[in-house]
Amino acid sequence: MTRQLRLGLTAVLGTVILALPALAAGEAGSGGGLPQLDHTKFVPQLAWLAVTFALMYLLMGKVVLPRIGAVLEEREARIRADLDAAQAAKAQADAAAAELDKATTKARTEAQAAIRAAAEAAKAEVTAAETKANAELAARLSAAEARITAAKATAMGGLGSVAAAAAADVVNRLTGGNVGAADPAVLAAVGAALAARRG
Repeated sequence: MTRQLRLGLTAVLGTVILALPALAAGEAGSGGGLPQLDHTKFVPQLAWLAVTFALMYLLMGKVVLPRIGAVLEEREARIRADLDAAQAAKAQADAAAAELDKATTKARTEAQAAIRAAAEAAKAEVTAAETKANAELAARLSAAEARITAAKATAMGGLGSVAAAAAADVVNRLTGGNVGAADPAVLAAVGAALAARRG
């Protein structure tokens, strides 16, 4: 209601301000000026002013101002709806960002766990292969040592008989006697020499 009153007062004030130059021109000119400025006709003019003002007031109050008010309310409602939609979109975007962060963190954790599991599996595989290779090498080494020991024993066994035969032959040539390789004295001398050599 105060807006309507202000608009009405503004219209009256505007009319008065626009009429002042004409009033001044009528008083300065000859007596046959404008009828609005003839003071004998002021009462009908004031009546018409009141009727015009009332019509303008009704027109402004019933037609123009409600339309302007409706436009302003519609605009305010649209702005409010847009702000609400923007807040909803922001909340949705924040939720999506939080979900993305959560998914990224989960994926990173799973990837690190998979890498750790793969590294441990590879390490276990290398350890198993190393253990297997060490066992095979140990078995080969044991077999080789057994073969060497057997070959050494065979060689030493054969060496004793060869040495006894050689010693008997040397004694026979030097002494001109007939000592055999199976003679206990030759075998004892050869055994003592071999024992000294082994020790």
